Amino acid sequence: MNRRPQTTTATLELELATEAPTGALTDGAGQARRFSGWIELAAAIEDWRTSTAQADPRQAAIKQPDRRPAATTTHRNPSEATQ
Repeated sequence: MNRRPQTTTATLELELATEAPTGALTDGAGQARRFSGWIELAAAIEDWRTSTAQADPRQAAIKQPDRRPAATTTHRNPSEATQ
């Protein structure tokens, strides 16, 4: 049995008189994410996608990026350990 994945809807408003894509992405709850340029548009879409997944436990398959800093390890010179 094939089940369709959960979906959601957003509204994309674009200003026509701009060179770069500029506007707002608004989710079903009315939260608008303003953007100017391709990177900000992609960030608005990703923010909308991940915040929707966090709000809906049925969307648990969408993994959140790990934003924790990487662990650092200090390596000592083996010859220093014997001194």
